[in-house]
Amino acid sequence: VLSLEQTKTIQAAKIKKLKKKVKKLKGKKKKKKKKKRIHGVGGVTTGEDVEHDAIVAESVEAIVTATTPQISKDELTLAQTLMEIK
Repeated sequence: VLSLEQTKTIQAAKIKKLKKKVKKLKGKKKKKKKKKRIHGVGGVTTGEDVEHDAIVAESVEAIVTATTPQISKDELTLAQTLMEIK
């Protein structure tokens, strides 16, 4: 009789543990499904579009860096000093 009660409690604990695991897995499945739905809202992009965007971004960065010269105060004072010496 005692072993029968222990068996029932062990089985109940296993069932509870398995139900918890199933619930957790269903939650993960819902999250994945939701992420896919959110990700798919923007539409599917082809590899060509991605490559084109990357090339455009690189050219914009190159143009921006070329148009902004970096002159420090030391360089200006050095240039002024050289002009005064001449």
